[in-house]
Formats: sequence, structure tokens, C-alpha cells
Amino acid sequence: MNDWEIAVRRGLAQKKIRGLDSVVEAVVFDTVTGAHTFTSVVANVLGTSHLILTMSRDYFDTNLATDIVGFMRAQRHELDSTTDFLVVSGFASPGYLFDCLLILWPSMHRYFTGDSDSLHLHTLVALPIFHCEFTNSDTPDLVGLVRRKYVNSLDWDREPSPRVWIRYQNSITRSVGKGLGLIKVEDSLVQIHRLEEDPYQFADVKNYLNEQIRITTSRGAWLVTFTSEALVLEPDQFDPWFHTFLNFGRSQAGGTVQAAQTK
Repeated sequence: MNDWEIAVRRGLAQKKIRGLDSVVEAVVFDTVTGAHTFTSVVANVLGTSHLILTMSRDYFDTNLATDIVGFMRAQRHELDSTTDFLVVSGFASPGYLFDCLLILWPSMHRYFTGDSDSLHLHTLVALPIFHCEFTNSDTPDLVGLVRRKYVNSLDWDREPSPRVWIRYQNSITRSVGKGLGLIKVEDSLVQIHRLEEDPYQFADVKNYLNEQIRITTSRGAWLVTFTSEALVLEPDQFDPWFHTFLNFGRSQAGGTVQAAQTK
């Protein structure tokens, strides 16, 4: 065993570790709780002092783990920055739509603190994500909040959970948002579809690109306003358009615009 493997095995002395197929200097171990099985991969970032940890819950794919390790090693020049987290684009793995990795520095995670402080301080957590979930302009607190409440970043068998902020006025329930707040996509659609009950309601929505729109209804159709322009959508067109807006932005969502009018 080389020095790296000796250090890892000592730090994970209580774990039953195994190798990761043909990947050099990488080990795998499972942590079983009452409800879940967490599978972790620890690998050396060759040529640096960093270790990579990637982890999944209840579903594990050796090929995806191998691609994460390989990508991190290829991008090791990105790991010298002094930061709390980093979103690195360009990731790809056959059979998956993940297109980025979220990298967490030791200040953003507590892995190995109970096993080995040395391992903790050298470990970067790398998680496969979608581009619409996290950005490099986020704050550490926002990243932590999104991971806790809105994005299950340990689920390797999931759909995208795009960032959505909303403020809405509902004259029927007498609720008025004072500012934009984070919400799950499915819950945002519930609030938006309530606009159909009252023409004087509205919802302001912002996506991960900080593109903001106002949504109202007009004569049975949806009216989506962008600053000085508006997009009219038929009832069956709105949900697909909205999902594209959240996942890829205004330009990809498309649609024919017209001059916005005040209701």
C-alpha cells in the first residue's frame, strides 16, 4: 500500500472499504442507517493534496462515480482557489443529464470529522448537479439552504430541481408576498394556477439566471410580462413554457412577444 492508501485506511478504520474497479487510489464504502444506505467514494486527486468524496443515497452507479473522479482529476487546476464552494460546468456521464459538479470545501461539510480531522481538512465533496440548481454567485448560506430543503444532491437518480423564487398576490386568500422567496417548483405551480381564480392576482417569478417575470391571466390565457414586453400563452402551453424558463432561461423558452399593457 502507498502512503495515500495507508492514510485513508487508517482514517476509515471502522469502515469496510473496497476498491473502485480499475480506478487507482480510490476506495468505496457503505454507511447503512435505519432508513437509507449511503455509498461513498474517496479518491486521491493525483498531483495535489486534495481528496475527493462523492456520495449517493440508496442508488449507486460505479460508472457515474468513476466519471466524477475522472472529471475532478482532470479539473484539478480548479481546486487551488480559496473558496467555500465551486460549481464546475462541462461534466458529462453517459446515461445521465447531470452537466455540472458542485464542489464543497471543508468549510461547507463535516464529513470525516468523527473519523479523522486530517481526512476532513483534505477532503473536497463533489456532487453531480444540474446547471439550474446552483450557481457560483450563490452565498454559502444559500447553497446550504438549497441542499437542505430543495435539492436532494445525494440522489443520483433524480430529475432537475431548478431554482425558483416567487412573490404572489392572492386577493382570495388575502396573501401578499413582501419579497421573492424560494419555493419548490410544484408548489410554485400551485400558487400560479390560483391566478385563474381572480384576474387581479399576479405572481412574480425569478429563475436561476435572475431573469424575473410577472405572470397574470387575461381572457382565459396566461400573460407573462418581461419589463416592456409580454408573452401570451394558451392554457395548455403555460406549464411546458414555465418549466423551460426555469431550467434553461427566457431565450430557450421561446414564444412570440408583444408590447406589454397595463391591466
